Amino acid sequence: MNARIRWLAGALFVCLAPRAARAQAASPAPWALFSARFDTHTSDFIYSVYGYGNGFGMVGVLYNPRSTFNELLVGGGRKFQVSGLTQFTAVAAAREDGLWYAQLYILPTVHAGPLWIRATSELDAPISTGAVLQYSLSPVSATVPIGSWFEAGVGADIGMARESKTEFDLGPEFRFGLPHATLTVDAQSGLDAKRSRLRVGFVAAF
Repeated sequence: MNARIRWLAGALFVCLAPRAARAQAASPAPWALFSARFDTHTSDFIYSVYGYGNGFGMVGVLYNPRSTFNELLVGGGRKFQVSGLTQFTAVAAAREDGLWYAQLYILPTVHAGPLWIRATSELDAPISTGAVLQYSLSPVSATVPIGSWFEAGVGADIGMARESKTEFDLGPEFRFGLPHATLTVDAQSGLDAKRSRLRVGFVAAF
């Protein structure tokens, strides 16, 4: 009898252990992102994201020392998979120069052959009187890997606001892979006006 019990227990373990392992692997886990950017034309920023499973909350601070523009935001969103690639979308409430906005963020990533296309799309809908509708792609880039830790390509910035002229900037982009992080360098020139910018971005995942 003891032998039968031991045999039955062993059979149940063999059958159920893979299911338990899959259930454990699929269980939600905490994660975090930290993103910072230095920009010689538009705002510098710091974003902090904390997630659990597919949901996350975020806070951000933006400041432009050349125009004294400042922004504080708090929001939340979800990540999801499309063709094996992680995509992000989020909503936030932001206070920009004393005016309130509702924000929608969409961060798509597309991989086609050797080409990687990434974008940060932001729509700012006015809440306060005096605020104006704004939209930006900052940035949208297309790069290809050159080695295991380096990518090169082109990056662009598009900024639009109601009753304002659209700004369009274009230039080379370089991406450096670091342990659990990415360093990005953009050198852009304005196509609609004489201006140039250097941008350095850093994103770390935990």
